[in-house]
Amino acid sequence: MSLRNLHFTGLLILLFCFNPFLKAQVVISEVMFDVVGADYHDEFVELFNCADSAVDLSGWQISDSSGADQILDAGQGLILSPGQFAVILDGSYFENSTTYDSVIPPEALILKISDGAFGNNGLSNSTPERVMLLNASGDLVDAYRYTLDNAPGFSDEKINLCAPATADNWANSRRLGGTPGFKNSVEPFDFDLGFTNDGLTVSPQSAVQKGQNLLVTLKYFNAGVRRFESRVIFICYLDLNGNQKLETLEPELFREQRMVNLEPGEQDSLQFNLAMTLSGRLLLSAQLQSLLDQNEDNNTVQSEVTVLESQSPLVINEIKFLTEQEEPEWIELFNKSNESVSLKSWAIADRKDTVKIEENVMLAGKDYFVLTADSSFFDFYDLPESHVLVAKNFPTLNNDQDDVFLLPPWGGWAEQVPYRQDWLMGEEYRNPSLERINPELDARLARNWAPCVKEGTPGAQNSIFSEMHFKKLKLDIEPNPFSPDGDGHEDFAIISLQVPAQTARIRVSIFDMLGRRVRTLAENQYIGQQVQIVWDGRNDQKAPVRMGIYIVFVELIDDSNGILEEAKKTVVVAY
Repeated sequence: MSLRNLHFTGLLILLFCFNPFLKAQVVISEVMFDVVGADYHDEFVELFNCADSAVDLSGWQISDSSGADQILDAGQGLILSPGQFAVILDGSYFENSTTYDSVIPPEALILKISDGAFGNNGLSNSTPERVMLLNASGDLVDAYRYTLDNAPGFSDEKINLCAPATADNWANSRRLGGTPGFKNSVEPFDFDLGFTNDGLTVSPQSAVQKGQNLLVTLKYFNAGVRRFESRVIFICYLDLNGNQKLETLEPELFREQRMVNLEPGEQDSLQFNLAMTLSGRLLLSAQLQSLLDQNEDNNTVQSEVTVLESQSPLVINEIKFLTEQEEPEWIELFNKSNESVSLKSWAIADRKDTVKIEENVMLAGKDYFVLTADSSFFDFYDLPESHVLVAKNFPTLNNDQDDVFLLPPWGGWAEQVPYRQDWLMGEEYRNPSLERINPELDARLARNWAPCVKEGTPGAQNSIFSEMHFKKLKLDIEPNPFSPDGDGHEDFAIISLQVPAQTARIRVSIFDMLGRRVRTLAENQYIGQQVQIVWDGRNDQKAPVRMGIYIVFVELIDDSNGILEEAKKTVVVAY
C-alpha cells in the first residue's frame, strides 16, 4: 500500500472515531414533549434502526439538556432489529396511563427509562431542549433539538428517517398523539397525491352576493417519492357539519374525474364555476380520491366563504322575556325564505351581550330556530335539539324595555326589536311570549307585535300570525244542524271566526229564539286572527238545551284600533 493510501485510510479511521454520527445506526425519529393536558407520563421518544443488522441497546441512554436516563428493558428485551421502531416511555407510564397501549403496534419494541421523567423533570414545553441518544460507551449517536410550534398532543417527527437530523428534515406531526412505533405521518409515501396549503381558493373572496358565480381553484401536487400516474376524482361540496367528510345530506357542488401524471414535487390545478344559491358563512370542502394514493391525510381542503343576501332571510319572530319560575328566556328566529340558510356566525345581541352561533347549522326554508339561556327550555317545550341552541352567554333580556338585534355574518344588523312591556297589551300578568304578527312587517314597530295567545309557540307558527286581512268579521258553524245526543256523530258544533284584525278580544254567546242568553262560550277572550270555539249543546248550568233554533252572537273589540264589530248566525240543535 502506498504512503498516500495509508494516509487516506488513517484519516477515515480518525473521522470514524471522532465523529459519532458517521457510525450511528440508530436514530431519533420522533419526540413527544407536549402531551394533551398535564399528564407528563405520556411523553415518549421514538428510535429507528437504519442499519442492516440488529443493535443491542444495553447500557444506552437518552438525555435532554439537564439530565440523562438509562434505557431499560420493558419486557421485550433490548435488541432493536433492522428497520424496527422502538418507543421509549416514561418509567411512570406503566402504572399511570394506558394512552398508547392500543396505539403502539406489536412489531415495535417498547422500552422505558430508569425513572419517572425524561431528563431532570420531563421534557420542557417552554424551552426547546436538545434530545440526545448515547450508546453504552457514552458516545453521542444522534441528537435533535425540538421546536415549540406544536399544538398540545402533536409530536415532532423526522421526515426521512435515515437522512441527517437537520432542522428541515423534521416537522410537526399531522396526527394527534403522534405515531409511536409506526410510520411517521410526515414521512413521504411512495404514491401520495394531496392538496397544497392553498389548495382551495375562491374568487371573488369578499362581497359575494347570493346567486353570484364563484371561480373555484383546486391546487394539488405529488407529495410522494415516485411518479404519480392515475385517474383521480375531485369533489367539491358544502360541508355542513365541518367534519371534512361528504355526508348524505350535504350538497355536492362539483365532481370531475381526470388523469393525473406528476413527477415528485410537481403540482397542477383545475378550475370551475359555482353559483352560490345559499347565503351565510359557508364552508366549502374539496376532496380527491384515487386507488393509487397511499395517504389520505392531505386529501381534503377547506375554505370559508361569506355569501350576502340582498334581503335578510332570517327574522326575529318571537321573544320570551317574561318567564315562569325556572323557565329560561329565549328568542325564536324564522327563515322566511324557501331555501336553506346557514346559521353559522349569525348572532343575537341586546344592549350588553351577544350570542353567536358557531356551529354549522342549516335552517330549512320556512323553518324555526330557537336560542335560549338554559337547557331547562326542554322542560317547557317539546322541540328537537337540532332546532335549539343553548348558549351560556345568552343575553339577559330586560322585563320592561330592551333592544334586541339580529346580526348577520357580514356585519351590521339585519333587524332591531326595541320592545317594551306594554307591547304585551295588558297581558303581561300571564307571562306570554311576544309574537310577531307577520315576518314581513317592520320589527321596530309596536303594532306589528302582540302577546301570544298561549304561553309561547317556539318552533311553530305564531298564534297571532296574520297572512290575510278580512274586511269583515266572518262567522261559520259546522255542522249545522248538529245533534248533541252523545252517540258520537255530530255531537259538537265548531264555531269558526276570521277576525279583521291582527289581535282582538271577543265575547261569544248563545241565545234562544226568545232572546235569552243560554250559554257564554267566551268572555273577553284574547285571540289571534283565526279561532275555533266548540259548543257542546249545553247551557251555562251544563244541562242539554232543548231542540230548536239558537243564535250565535259574536262581539269583537280590536285592542289596537278600538273597533267594535258584531256577527250572528243561527244554529239548529236536533236530537
